[in-house]
Amino acid sequence: MPFPSKLNSAEHLMVLPVPMRVVDAGGQRKILFEQQACNGLDRWCDSFESLYVAAPVLDEATVASRKAMSWADVETIPSIRKIEMIPLPMANSMRAHYRHVGDVRTTLRALIDRSKYLHFGAGGMWGGWAGIAAEEAMRAGRKYAVHFDYVEHQVVRLNARNKSFLRRVKSLWTARSMERWLKPIIEQASLVLCHGSDTYEYYKRMNRHARLIHNIHTTAADQVTSEQVAAKVASVRDVSRPIRVAYAGRIATEKAPIDWSRALGHAIKSRGANIRATWLGDGPLRSEFERTLVAEGIRDRVETPGFTSDRAALLNAVREADLFVFTHVTPESPRCLIEALISATPIVGYESHYPAELIATHQGGRLTPMSDWESLGDTIADLANDRARVADLIPRARRDGDRFTSEAVIRERSELIKEFLSEDLMESKKAISQRDHREHRGKKATKLSST
Repeated sequence: MPFPSKLNSAEHLMVLPVPMRVVDAGGQRKILFEQQACNGLDRWCDSFESLYVAAPVLDEATVASRKAMSWADVETIPSIRKIEMIPLPMANSMRAHYRHVGDVRTTLRALIDRSKYLHFGAGGMWGGWAGIAAEEAMRAGRKYAVHFDYVEHQVVRLNARNKSFLRRVKSLWTARSMERWLKPIIEQASLVLCHGSDTYEYYKRMNRHARLIHNIHTTAADQVTSEQVAAKVASVRDVSRPIRVAYAGRIATEKAPIDWSRALGHAIKSRGANIRATWLGDGPLRSEFERTLVAEGIRDRVETPGFTSDRAALLNAVREADLFVFTHVTPESPRCLIEALISATPIVGYESHYPAELIATHQGGRLTPMSDWESLGDTIADLANDRARVADLIPRARRDGDRFTSEAVIRERSELIKEFLSEDLMESKKAISQRDHREHRGKKATKLSST
């Protein structure tokens, strides 16, 4: 397994679930990383002198099936001289996990010993190397931060509903095992970073050092200007055109696309709202989603262009929408809601802690009871039939989005990590020395017992 060769040590170790690619480029190894994550690494370097970034390597056969990911050469990151990428094996099954876990532990232990601040982005259970890193940090007596974008085991449990009986049983067992495995990791963490209020509300009861943060990659340049807001307000007052509705995300269970189509069907067919809608994205429920649009009688009102890797085109589509309608049904914190707010597009959808916190200050949206698609449809229709209310929501949404830039949110996380993880380096070295001494004694005892 590759070992650090560029940096002898790093101020900040990040073990991430975001995969990398290692490709051959004319006989030389080239590392590709998710495009938005590359911007994130550059921002982390604003606060830390050097980074180790350990992440699993995606095989090229899988890359072809993951069209929703956009890749960039890490050498294009402006601060790449301060970053060393550490490839880890991908292990999406129990068998692969146990085949690689020993070597991965060895690598992660070495990285932990060479790093000052430890930061682990939790993912799944099999191949969840962030969790393994946390176990090694605990064993070394080191402070660490763990990061959650959503409540993983609850998402796994929800997605199990659409599977066959045996697959459902397997998924439910995995969800329960994951919950039990992560519990001590969360409880022993010096800092738990929770993206969005839904995630925070779940994990704060497990660790008093849980903190609400937002994990986004949009920059200040992505936010619409006051002139664009004024033009959008003027445009929405034009009653000769339909209200434009948009959503951007996977057509998957946790997004409840069937609820989304039924809500729009109710608004258009039962309430007579003049609406044109677009769902940008693809996913496993696409066929069922499109059949529901037909059944609702609104197929001609909804465009489903699929996934686009063009980030600028995606943001432009969100900016052009008058309402961003969502039907999220799991405790996750999709970044698309923040992208809508910075685009001055009011968010309208199911209520939960996350969207409620996003618009708490300026009320740049409307929220309805969870899983009540008829109530959501009524709210959409009420707004579509009252352009003045939409015009009022647009600048409110923009003001709610003011605080969200990658520069600001990563600076905030960096400050939290330094506050909660700072420790006397002599104490850290003493803990490592004590651990090595215990392991040496253990090996010596094992050797004596075998003679």
